[in-house]
Amino acid sequence: MGTDTPLVALLEPCKLEGFRPGAPRHEQPASVPRLFTDATEIRQRVFVDEQKVPVENEFDADDSRSCHWVVYVGSQDDRVPVGTIRLVPFPHDPHPQTGGRYWNGVLEGSREAPPQAGDRPTSFHDGTEPYVKLGRLAVVTEYRGKGLAGLLVNTALRWMEANPSYFDSTISTPCLAVPRPLAISGWNGLVCAHAQQQAVGAWEKWGFQVDEAMGSWWEEGIAHLGMFQRLRTT
Repeated sequence: MGTDTPLVALLEPCKLEGFRPGAPRHEQPASVPRLFTDATEIRQRVFVDEQKVPVENEFDADDSRSCHWVVYVGSQDDRVPVGTIRLVPFPHDPHPQTGGRYWNGVLEGSREAPPQAGDRPTSFHDGTEPYVKLGRLAVVTEYRGKGLAGLLVNTALRWMEANPSYFDSTISTPCLAVPRPLAISGWNGLVCAHAQQQAVGAWEKWGFQVDEAMGSWWEEGIAHLGMFQRLRTT
C-alpha cells in the first residue's frame, strides 16, 4: 500500500458522554472513540481555526446519533486523519428561513431553537418525507485538491444505498446497545446537504441539486444553500 493511499473508516452512532469540545485528545474521556476525536480535531482545524466558527457551536447533539466517516492517509502503522463527514438521521429541525442568520442552530433574534414541528415544502422536499443529512464535511488544508472530499461523500452515499433500513427504529446500535432514539422509518433515499455557498459546485459534482425554494441563509456567519439528491434504495 502506498504511503498516501487513503483509508476511510466508519463510526456508528455512539454515546459521547463527557466529550469536551475544543479540549485536546489527552483530556477527553477514554470512553470517547478515537475515531470521533480524530473527526473533531479535523473539524476544529477547518471550521474553528480557519472559518472562525465558535468552538462551542461546532459540536452538537446530532453528533452522538450520527454516523461519522474519517479518511486517513499514510502507512498502515502511521495513519493520519485528514478528512471527515457525518450523516445525521431524521428527524431534523425545520428548514432554515430564507435569509435567516443562525448561531448554534438558533435563528438570530429568537430566544431558542424552534420546536420540532411540520416543515415547509421546498423544491425537492414535501415537508413530511423522512430524509437524512450529510454535513460537517472537512478536509485539512494540505490534503485538499486530492479528491478526498469526494471520496468521503461517495463513501457515505454508497453506504446509504447498501443500508437503507439502518436507521429503522427496530434496529439497535452496537455502541449504544439500545434502540436508536429519533429513528426514521420508510426512508426512500432522500439526502440533504446544507452546503456552504463556496462549495455548491463540488456538491453538484457529487450529484446534488440546489433546492431553489429553500433559498439561502447564514450559519455561523457563513452563507449556505440547501441541496438534495435521491438515491436508489432497492
